[in-house]
Amino acid sequence: MTCFRHLTLFALLTLIFLGCGDRDRVTDPGPGPDPDSGGIPAAEQAGIQSAFSAGDLSREFATEAVEAVAFWVFAASFQNNNTVTINGTLTQTAEGSDEFTWVNTPGDRLLVDLTVNGSPVRFEVTVSAFEGDLSSDSDNFKDFHSNFAFRIVRQGQFDATVASQSGTPGRPARTSGRLGEQREATSPAAGTVAFVRSLTGTRVFGGITYTANLTVQGTSFFEVDGQFAELDRRDGITGTLTAAGIALQISETSRGHILSNAGEGRTVANHFRNADNQISVNGVSYEMSQVAIQTETVNGKISEPDFWNASGTLRRGGAAIGALRFRSPPALGGDHPGLIWDLGEGQSIPL
Repeated sequence: MTCFRHLTLFALLTLIFLGCGDRDRVTDPGPGPDPDSGGIPAAEQAGIQSAFSAGDLSREFATEAVEAVAFWVFAASFQNNNTVTINGTLTQTAEGSDEFTWVNTPGDRLLVDLTVNGSPVRFEVTVSAFEGDLSSDSDNFKDFHSNFAFRIVRQGQFDATVASQSGTPGRPARTSGRLGEQREATSPAAGTVAFVRSLTGTRVFGGITYTANLTVQGTSFFEVDGQFAELDRRDGITGTLTAAGIALQISETSRGHILSNAGEGRTVANHFRNADNQISVNGVSYEMSQVAIQTETVNGKISEPDFWNASGTLRRGGAAIGALRFRSPPALGGDHPGLIWDLGEGQSIPL
């Protein structure tokens, strides 16, 4: 396995698990309305923002949690005579490293100690099922497992339980108690993986504790041919997020399509998202209907600005009060301009 891949993973974990990303708009409601947001009370604004971002963030959380916990179990197991190991303490040797040390205590869970921005970060993982393809490495296991379930806790941030199944019909899953001798991936160069994951538990955003009951289901196609690689992910997320005075109903689909040419150092990424989410804040009902977003980047920068699109309607009590827009027109070679609910007359809610 490559170091680059897991450095990328740890960067994602920093954003998703610790809630540090710019996309995490679920914030403390605050004392009153934003004067630039049409007089909508701040608590309702925060709910509207969370309803927009929570589905996508939760989908990413479930996906990255499966990948991270699989990696951590394999990292502990390889240091324990290639026997599946779901207990002990795994300690990152240096910030940003994919190398760990392991000791066999505690006996009832796996503690993972990382360093993030110079500060210690601990995850507590309790694995209740670890059945899948053990013949190579964690990359292979995350795609091919029949029963993978765990609870992952970050004190003061989240306490989540994930149950996942993933694989290709007709491919047998090796489920012996020992791992393959080779750590390098031996997964096929092309194929389609189908997966379903449930995400339950709690997460704290801006001092508010939300309870999740969500399901993510979809497919992922991958192919590697020499210097070329393709990934095509299609999935949907449905379910609820609730907190004191707040109820979110999530219904979204998304697609990510990536083509990479290592020889040219060029990666083209297309992303599509559709949503019809509903929220109630202190008895006031909002709906985000027919949300549709599509983007295209080359090496992380905007390409084909005319392809970019953001549309959808924000409704309160059934009446349209806003439209989804980019903050500014997408510009060739620029960065993502961000999104807003445009309430008219110069008023908006940033997303």
